Amino acid sequence: MRKLLLSFFTLATVAANAQETFTDGAFTYTVTSPTTVELTQLNNKVKGTVNIPDMVIHGGMRNYTVTSIGESACKWSDASTITIPETVDSIKNSAFSGCKFTSVTLPQNLRYIGPYAFSSCPLTSIDIPSKVETLSDHAFFGSSTRPTLASVTLHEGLKVIGAAAFYGSAIQEIEIPSTVTTIDKSVFLHCKNLKKVVFHDGLTSIGDGAFNDCPLLADVTLPSTLKKMGIEVFLNNKALTKINIPAALEEMGECCFAGTSLTTITLDPTNQTYALKDGVLYTKGYKVLQQAPLKGLRMYEVDSHCLGVAGGAFWGSELESITLPETVVAIGYGAFLGSQLKSINWPKRLSFIDEQAFANTQFTEVTLPSTVYYIADGIFAGCKKLTKVTIPSGVTQVYAHAFSNCTSLATFVAQGSKAPEIMSYYETYDAPFYGIASPATITVPKGATASYATAGWGDFFKFAESATGTLTVKNMSPKDSTTLGKYVSFSFSITFNEPVKLVEEHPDVYIRQDANYSATYIEPSGSPQWTAMIEGSNTLTVFGNDYDQFMDTFISKKGKVYYVNIPAGIVKDDTGAVNEHITIVCYGQGTTAGVEEVHAQNGTESKVVARYNISGQAVTEAQKGIQIIKYADGTTRKVVVK
Repeated sequence: MRKLLLSFFTLATVAANAQETFTDGAFTYTVTSPTTVELTQLNNKVKGTVNIPDMVIHGGMRNYTVTSIGESACKWSDASTITIPETVDSIKNSAFSGCKFTSVTLPQNLRYIGPYAFSSCPLTSIDIPSKVETLSDHAFFGSSTRPTLASVTLHEGLKVIGAAAFYGSAIQEIEIPSTVTTIDKSVFLHCKNLKKVVFHDGLTSIGDGAFNDCPLLADVTLPSTLKKMGIEVFLNNKALTKINIPAALEEMGECCFAGTSLTTITLDPTNQTYALKDGVLYTKGYKVLQQAPLKGLRMYEVDSHCLGVAGGAFWGSELESITLPETVVAIGYGAFLGSQLKSINWPKRLSFIDEQAFANTQFTEVTLPSTVYYIADGIFAGCKKLTKVTIPSGVTQVYAHAFSNCTSLATFVAQGSKAPEIMSYYETYDAPFYGIASPATITVPKGATASYATAGWGDFFKFAESATGTLTVKNMSPKDSTTLGKYVSFSFSITFNEPVKLVEEHPDVYIRQDANYSATYIEPSGSPQWTAMIEGSNTLTVFGNDYDQFMDTFISKKGKVYYVNIPAGIVKDDTGAVNEHITIVCYGQGTTAGVEEVHAQNGTESKVVARYNISGQAVTEAQKGIQIIKYADGTTRKVVVK
């Protein structure tokens, strides 16, 4: 019992000492152990030279070693010079943030530099000791408008460079040690004097925007060990003319080399993820066009196997004309932003065009295909020569900035009888039609003016109606949100209120699996694949042919969602009114509509039924990047998962 009490007393004494704080001169310390203290505050009135002691005596008899500089301990100090003793092994969060000194020597025993430790300090050079393995986020975060840090020395032993660690510095070149495996996001963002980076094998990951806006950076050779690059890694580096794709690279984010002056892309022949064709980088099998040369290429025909154009692939390029194959279903963020593009063919099944994909291009007229369902933020913003736009009947939403500052845009044609929703925006200049020509006119189907007026389109346009309207759907078979049986006939019927006659005998009907942006199709085996016929006087039936021209079937799968797309213009009535684009959503055998979460929309609740990336690949809720979310009520949303 006596030993137990003695042990308890000893522990209590140590704990009490560990919490003790005392002041000695200009310094305040906190006891961290029986022999060590942390500097927790420097009197902010101290100016001139400050020498942090390596040892401090407290209570007249006990010596403490100073081993740590505490959080915000010297923040905003006016000291012109500061000396850190060799006993210090830890400099914590914001310890010297905003200080005035221009140089500092870090102790060789230092192991930890915390977030913002020297942020906004006018340092001109820094040497990171070799015992530091992780350089924390924003450790030497600077000012992109008043950069001072011109020399950075890193040593073998460093493993991770944290986010924005050298943001806005004045360095001209940097060598990354071979022990570094990770360069986090924005590490060298806005380093406008940076001309050369030396990488060594060992590096596996470069984060988002790590070298974004380094306009003088021209000398880059990526190491063979590099596996992953985030988005916008070298965005807007105008001096960069060539890049190598190393053997190990497996993942490249959108806009990695967007806005550069690339003329040459080389690919390690042992790389298993990417392929090079005519100097243009694709993923294996030519499924996604990843990056094109941005200088010297004015006309290009995309490979016939391609499903999508990645974000930034032609950003800032000299490209004037592009031919896309009918296989393309998606065009990524900023894919052609700022290019000289003025001619494009729109694939019939293109359904996803991401934000700013064609912003600041040279189009004069645009007619989007019937498979486009929403107009993304800034999609054609700043197209000064654009005079006329036609959007299809399937469009349900128009987002902010979509056509902003299209100063010549005076004619707009909307083919849907129901007005697309103008999505909410904050300021007048965020409106989708801010800065278009005035006056501008929108032509809508006969009888649709009220719908567009109610939806707020009159804030931007004068209304005109076409001579004909659109057909009204009475019912569908199968009905929307039907759960299918195991064996499903390729047969779908639409009954209209009006008698109709056939316009297109073999329409381009298609069924997408999992998402209506997917490149996974359920297709009949015959040729032609689909045949349309009129039953009675007002029912359109489309059916898929097998090899013998009989009706084909497919097996529905549990957990799958099927999107039956029937294009506009297959039938018309005596007045010339045609059918709008129709999508029927069906569920595989034993599948119900809701599988994940609930979100509120227009006062109702709707469950998530699918998540996809821009290439139509299924993704999980946790996967980072742009996701297309499909809800059970038929609406879609694009979100960025960070």
